[in-house]
Amino acid sequence: MASKLAGSVVITGIAEASSDSQDSLETLVFRGARAALDEAGLDRSDLDGVVLAASDQTDGRAITSMLTSGPAGAYLNDEINVASSPGHALALGFMQILSGTHQRLLVSSWGKSSETVGSVQAAERLSADPFFERDGGLSAAAAAAFQAQQRRLNATDGDLAAARVAARNHGDVDEQAVLASAVVASPLRKLEVPPEIDGTFSILLERAGRDTPAVTLAGVGWCSDSGRIAERDLSALPHLQRAAEDAYQRAGIQSPTDEIGSWHLHDYTPDAEILAYGPLGLCAAAAANDLALSGATAFGGLLPVNPDGGSVRGEAPFGGPMAKVLAAVRQIRGTAANQVSDLDRALAHLTTGFAGQFQTVAIVERQQ
Repeated sequence: MASKLAGSVVITGIAEASSDSQDSLETLVFRGARAALDEAGLDRSDLDGVVLAASDQTDGRAITSMLTSGPAGAYLNDEINVASSPGHALALGFMQILSGTHQRLLVSSWGKSSETVGSVQAAERLSADPFFERDGGLSAAAAAAFQAQQRRLNATDGDLAAARVAARNHGDVDEQAVLASAVVASPLRKLEVPPEIDGTFSILLERAGRDTPAVTLAGVGWCSDSGRIAERDLSALPHLQRAAEDAYQRAGIQSPTDEIGSWHLHDYTPDAEILAYGPLGLCAAAAANDLALSGATAFGGLLPVNPDGGSVRGEAPFGGPMAKVLAAVRQIRGTAANQVSDLDRALAHLTTGFAGQFQTVAIVERQQ
């Protein structure tokens, strides 16, 4: 079925930049923004807005957007910073173009772990409830471990399924190596959790009409759960299901497994990826562990998931999930490292917050 919004919002430029510790954060942000504009054949003056996903905590700067909006192309232009999630920044840019308030936007996110070695997890505790959870040391790794333990306790061969997913997303290790790696936050092992890296990610969104190659952003859905993980169902993920349903409806998708050819799923842990299978419609929730063990999600399988490798290889703090959108766009363009054949649509799944508090689903498709 054709997208209800086909042609309304298109992606004309993407860029992903990494750095060594000698680059400043501002330099890193500028390199990514400039590269996306260059790919789209545009200059900063062609923009009528910039949307940032910047976190004061992980950037280590008070009101970080005051320092990073300029390098991101927002000088003398409209700029909004979304401090909750890069998925929310993408959704905001999508809505701004659909509403007619903007015609061309640059959406950028980033993370520079080399500036905060050993302290990113500590900075994340500031997001925890100050009376009940902060002093307990809650962090992304701790919350992910709670979620992983809950999933594995309810699944036969839960450790093996997680190891198989992690090995597939690494691409260069086997499941036995995953199972033999050191425990970092029980039950999670070193090869199941991504190392923190530096990276910036930029996407040029436009209202369709310019004569240039583009990929359609056909639908975006997002939904949030409670900030306190003790109040949430860490396995069922009803908010991810709601986000997926909204994205599918906006994109006119009726049968996800028949209409989506490539799935780019959040894999801060392999358990998070497996738990997403049910809410996204790859299978019934009760069959997610079996799907992970079956091999169907491998490159060349019936439901290829993260065909170019997962975030487990390395993820920039906070802004890193935007890489899933770039990977989905490359698949549609036909420029991916492991290209899926006969592909018309791809899905990107972005997650931030403790144990996936914020869920965003984006559908990209070949321009009609």
